[in-house]
Amino acid sequence: NKGGLVSAHAHLNNPTTGGKYSDRTVSFDDLLKPGTTTYNAWIAELDRIAAGFQQLENAGVIVLWRPFHEMNGCWFWWSCRNTETFKKVWIQMFDYFTYTKGLNNILWVYAPSGSYPSSVTGFYPGDAYVDIVGLDNYTNDLSKASLVASYGQITTLNKPFAFTEFGPSSDFGNFDYQKLILGIRQYFSKAVYFMAWNWEWSISFNLNGKVLLEDPWIVNRGEF
Repeated sequence: NKGGLVSAHAHLNNPTTGGKYSDRTVSFDDLLKPGTTTYNAWIAELDRIAAGFQQLENAGVIVLWRPFHEMNGCWFWWSCRNTETFKKVWIQMFDYFTYTKGLNNILWVYAPSGSYPSSVTGFYPGDAYVDIVGLDNYTNDLSKASLVASYGQITTLNKPFAFTEFGPSSDFGNFDYQKLILGIRQYFSKAVYFMAWNWEWSISFNLNGKVLLEDPWIVNRGEF
């Protein structure tokens, strides 16, 4: 109501085992097979998410939804999977929310890890299913070659670009957040927004957050 943007990020439990998001013993193909235990658990989870999105839609709220983030890494149950199967699972979620649940308040954000330039576009499900593309990355050096190369790859998709998850990789509490906007200006000028992670990676926990937010390249709440 005060002009802020709403984003949703999910570390969903493993639908096969019920374990945490880092439990990679999942029957990933079964997400697409009605009647399997994994499928039933997955659809139940999608129903819970959709119910929350419906409350937001009823309130007139648009959501930046970033599912399956860092899918080109190998640390979540949904990551490092067969690319064609992954695309089908993404489209399944899109169709379920859009057509089965009738939701129309979601902006879909595709967000691979920026550490692996060769794979940032490999899991892309298609232009019809993505509104914004981005990169997740933790670094103290925004000139890092792999990150710059990943940006060069993902911007070929011709979608709005964002730093969808960012934080320092070390020196927590002493990272100079002015480096973020200076790096965006020099290397990632197409960025439309960034999302800094919380706790020790956050803007408020580190240095020069005020300088970052007062930079003329930054649009704050109430300025648009």
